[in-house]
Parts: sequence; structure tokens; C-alpha cells
Amino acid sequence: MNLPAKVCLGAGAFLAMSGGLLALTGFALGAQTHLNMPFGGGSAVAAETPMVHVEVAADEGTATESWVQVPAFSRIEVELDMGNVSVMPTGEYDLSFSGEHAALLDYELDGDTLRITGTALSAMEFFTSGDEAAVTIGIPEDASLDAVDIHTAMGQVELTDFTANSLTVSTDLGNVSLDSVMASDADITLSMGDLTGYSLTTTDFLTVKNDMGDVYLDGDFQGNTDITLSMGDLDLTTWQSMDTYSLDLDVTMGDLYLDGSTQYGSVRREGGPNQLKIANSMGSADVYFG
Repeated sequence: MNLPAKVCLGAGAFLAMSGGLLALTGFALGAQTHLNMPFGGGSAVAAETPMVHVEVAADEGTATESWVQVPAFSRIEVELDMGNVSVMPTGEYDLSFSGEHAALLDYELDGDTLRITGTALSAMEFFTSGDEAAVTIGIPEDASLDAVDIHTAMGQVELTDFTANSLTVSTDLGNVSLDSVMASDADITLSMGDLTGYSLTTTDFLTVKNDMGDVYLDGDFQGNTDITLSMGDLDLTTWQSMDTYSLDLDVTMGDLYLDGSTQYGSVRREGGPNQLKIANSMGSADVYFG
């Protein structure tokens, strides 16, 4: 990216981040401190399943990690105002809750759907607390999920080593990290944060939207791949060869490279059965094939 573009990018990012922080501060000063929600009170969980409550020590203000095993599920739904989420193989279907404010999280098993909800922290607590709420969702190593749907307003999302038919992730403020994840359909949306994906496989479509932040993706992207950035850099490595793609690539303010070769703004060409569409308003796009 050339110097004028970097200056514009830096100034725009500073103004946008300043506005976001001011908005969050106003929310914190005008909103209630937190919303108390029961943890482990899901009545739909089988009666023989142990119900584990997070105990917060009043004198220390901290909570040790608490764990609960749950019956098998094939769908995951997470809706958190503030808190971190991880999904990874642990050998069985289980949940781990940690952090000073973990007692504000709740879970239930509704049929084959595991649902996690909670208002973990107010905006002011989020910026002043050093130990926010976090949930780790464990699955067996060979489990294949039907759908994973995760949203956090403020928090990090980390997904590791699983297969799902449908994957939907959205964050308003926070990073998203994927490692060795395979999905037929994946839809990932970030308002402010970085997206990192290693050994990511999508067979039907991948849609990525990021308003402010960088995107790094490495994997096997088949079918339709559509990536849109408003402010940030894209580094994409696909295991498919260039001739298997029809290309629709456009960079408005930044540099575009294909296998290290400068393309000067836009590339459109017909190719094989896969489609790759990239639009970046302010930032560079670096694409490698095969």
C-alpha cells in the first residue's frame, strides 16, 4: 500500500475507533451495570446430567473454571453480549465456563441444539475487568455438526478442528480465529476485528465481510467465495489452482496481487467451476493459488 493510502487508512481507522469507544462509553455510563442470568438452569437438560454452578469468591472477585458434561448435540447456537467463545475437540460433549463474570452465562439443551446465552459484562466492566467471561464448547474428535451459529457483541471467537454443514459467525468487536475447520457453507461477518483462518475448507460457499480489520485465510475454497473488506488488508491462499476459478477482483484504494504479480486495481476472467469475488475499498489484496 502506498504512503497516501496508508495515511488515509490510519486516519480513518483512528476516527472510527474513537467514535466506537465514545459510543461504548456512553452506553456504559447510561446502561445498567449488568444483567443477572442464572447459570446451569436449563430445564431441558436430562435430569441425570450434572448441573455445575460457577461460584464467585466475594473476597477475591474471581472464579475457577467450572465444567459440565452434557448429552450429545448436533447444533450450536451462541448469543453473547460480551464474552469469549471457543469450540474444539475435548473427547466428549461438554462445556467449560471460566472468568470472573462466568456466572452471568446460561446454557440449555433443546432437543439436539445446545444454546448458550448471557450478558457477560457491561461495556465499562469489559474495559476495566481483567478476567471476562468465556465458554469452551467441547465435542468428540470425530463429531460432525449440522450447524454452528455464534454471535458476540464484544469478545473473541476461536474454532478448532471440527466439521459442520453450516457455519455462521458474527462479531461486533473482536477477532475470529479458525483452525482446521471444514464447512459446506460458511458466513463470517466482523464489524471491527481481524479474521484468521488456517487449513479452512469450504465446499459450497464462503462469505466474508469485514468493516474494519485484516483477513488472513489459507485453505481449500471450492464453490463460491465472496470476500468484502471496507478497511483492511486481505491475504488469501487457496489450495485450488487459478484456472479452476472465475475471478471478479476489485481493489479501490490499495494494491492487488495475484501470485505476487501486481494487477493494478481489477481482474475479471472466466475460469473453472469455482467463483472467487473480492472487493476491498481501502486496503490491499494478496492472492495465491495452488
